[in-house]
Amino acid sequence: MQYEKKTFEIVVGDIIADASGLTEALWKVPHAIKITSVRFGANATIAAQDTDYQKIAVKNGSNEIASITLGPAAGGDTLTLGTFVEKTPAAAYAECAAADTLTIAYTLTGAGLAVTGLVIQIEYYDINA
Repeated sequence: MQYEKKTFEIVVGDIIADASGLTEALWKVPHAIKITSVRFGANATIAAQDTDYQKIAVKNGSNEIASITLGPAAGGDTLTLGTFVEKTPAAAYAECAAADTLTIAYTLTGAGLAVTGLVIQIEYYDINA
C-alpha cells in the first residue's frame, strides 16, 4: 500500500542567539503519523561557526526526531538562503501518536548564533487512518 506524503510547514521566525534552554510548541499531531523528513530553512544564509552556534531540534517529548547544528564550521550545518537542509528522522522516534505535541528546542554553544526567519517543514504520512 502506498501512502500519500503530506507536508506541515511552520514559520518559526527569528531566533535570538541566546535562546538556549528554550522549548516551544511546534505542532499538535492530529492523528497517528510517520515522519519521513524534517527540513530546516532560513531567509538568510547562516554559516556554521566554530565557537558560537545553535543546535535546533524537533522533538516529541524528550525524544529528538531530527536536528541541525550550526557548528562547528568544519562539520556543522549551514542554512543557505532559498534552500532547505533536509534531515532523516531518527527511526525510533519517527512515529507519533494522535495528540502528541512536537516541540522545537534550542541548545547553544558559546554565545549562540542568531537565525533569521527560521522555517521548519515536516514531511509525513498518516498511519492507521
